[in-house]
Amino acid sequence: MNLQRLKHRNFWIMLVGDAVLVSLAYMSAYIIRFDLDIPNSELRTFLYSVHWIILLKLTGFYYFDLYKGMWRYTSIHDLTNIVKACLATSAGIMLIILLTFGFHGISRSIFLIDAVMTFFFIGGSG
Repeated sequence: MNLQRLKHRNFWIMLVGDAVLVSLAYMSAYIIRFDLDIPNSELRTFLYSVHWIILLKLTGFYYFDLYKGMWRYTSIHDLTNIVKACLATSAGIMLIILLTFGFHGISRSIFLIDAVMTFFFIGGSG
């Protein structure tokens, strides 16, 4: 863990920005999945889970070094890390939900749509 990175203001700005983008991607997945008519039970699931989703995704982004440098100096390697981070965090979240709840009452397509939306939002934010 690079503690120097935690001292920089830009790191925290990027982290908060990514938290907003991750939550928007997750909400967009619900909106797309339910065609703008999200049932109350699904809305409760979203509100309960969005905090955990943000925490897990930002942790994965840090692990995949998405916060190591300036976006203007990005490369194919950085894009590959974004893809890996999006897929790994989504797979991890799906595994946690499978082991915890067995996907009872939870739409699996939300997490696939969320992975794509997260990639577009995070990849396009640079």
